[in-house]
Amino acid sequence: MAKYCRFCGEPLNEEGKCPNGHEFKKMCVNCIYCNEDSEDTLVCMNEENKRAALNKMLELLKSEGGGYAVKTLEIEPVPLKKPTLKCGRWELDETIVKEVIGMFK
Repeated sequence: MAKYCRFCGEPLNEEGKCPNGHEFKKMCVNCIYCNEDSEDTLVCMNEENKRAALNKMLELLKSEGGGYAVKTLEIEPVPLKKPTLKCGRWELDETIVKEVIGMFK
C-alpha cells in the first residue's frame, strides 16, 4: 500500500517524507506562555524564564550594589522583540491544536 502524508494526502517520497515539507517552528507566537499585554504587544509569562531573569538581575545587583543589599525586587515582562524566535521552554498552545482541527475540510 502506498504511503501518504497525513497532513495533505500527497504520496511520500522514497525517504518517507512529504514533498511539501510540512514543518512548524517552536516559537513564542505559538507558545502557551505568550500573551498580549494591555498595549496589545506580546509578552512571555513563563515563570521559569521570569525566575532566570530575576536571578540574573539579583546577581548583577550583588556585584554592583555599592555596599547595599537588595531585599525585594519586583519584575514584569517587557514586550518581546522577536516573537518568532525559538525558545527552550516552549509549550504548544492548545488553541493552535483547535485551529489545526478546524482546518480539516
